[in-house]
Formats: sequence, C-alpha cells, structure tokens
Amino acid sequence: AEGVDCSFVRRITGARSALSAILVDTHGERIIVPFYDKLAQADPEALPSQDLTAFDAVLADVRWPGAAALALAAARAIDRPAILDADTAPRDVLERLFPLASHIVASEPAAFILCGEERGPPEACEALARRTDAFVAVTGGAAGSWWFDRSAGSVRHVAAPRIKAVDTLAAGHRDKRIGASG
Repeated sequence: AEGVDCSFVRRITGARSALSAILVDTHGERIIVPFYDKLAQADPEALPSQDLTAFDAVLADVRWPGAAALALAAARAIDRPAILDADTAPRDVLERLFPLASHIVASEPAAFILCGEERGPPEACEALARRTDAFVAVTGGAAGSWWFDRSAGSVRHVAAPRIKAVDTLAAGHRDKRIGASG
C-alpha cells in the first residue's frame, strides 16, 4: 500500500498468516475466533529495529507474546509509553506482559483471568492497579470502561456510547438486492 512502510514485516517461509472469524450479535457484542500458525508465532530473538525513538508510544497485544515483551521492554527503556492491549490469553502470557507495560487496557475477560471472576470490573480494575504503577483500565463492552485514578485513589467509570447496531458486518442479514436478483 502506498505510504505504508513494510520494512519491518517478518516473513517466514512455510508459515501461514493469522486470520480470524468475527461474530457480532444484534447488540453489537462480538467474539473473535482466531487462528495462529505456531511457526509464525515463534518468539523473535530481537526486535527488527532497536531504535524506537522515532515513535511516540508502543502498543502491543497478547497475540505474539515474545514480540510484545521485547517491544514493551524497549519502549520502557527509552521512557516511551508501553501500552498493553490485554485481551483473553493464557494467564502466564498476561502475567508475563503485565509488568512490562506503563499503560494496561484489559478486556473484562482478561481482568477476570488475572483477578478471578468473583470480582466485577471495578474491583478487578482496582486489584490490577494495586499490582503495578501503570495506568490501568478495564473495558466492559456496552457497560463502559473503568480506570484507576491514582490521584483520587479510586476507580472511575465512563459509560459506553449507546448505539443501535444497524449493519453488523451483514451477519445474519441478506442483501435485498442480491435476494431480488436471485
């Protein structure tokens, strides 16, 4: 694509690209069913570039833990925001990446993996914040998001915008033009 720098893309002979099926219900809630080739997920020995000074921040998720750990640690080493998008993953992956981040935005399922499901999102947010000096937030879909306000020493909440799902990637709907022509 024009203007997209692909020089840091890692190519692995014989590996298949990751792909996902994304299912969305009529309320806009979604579930992602991913496929990852283990060959492509092998931990890298190093980042393709150790010079991250050109970047204002680093954002990593849990899908490639070895690369995420390297990127988050490198960002912290040069005092850049190291943002972890913590979603559903094995507990050991979350525990490995959690201390490397300066900012953690955890999905409700990831927060429950780390804190136990007996806690609600606000309690999980506070429990996670007590384990780190990082900014911590927990997202709860339609219920909104919670973050730990360190200056107040408490959890704050912001409501999710209310929307009416109109076209959920055409899931469950048939295009009328196609139906009329068939």
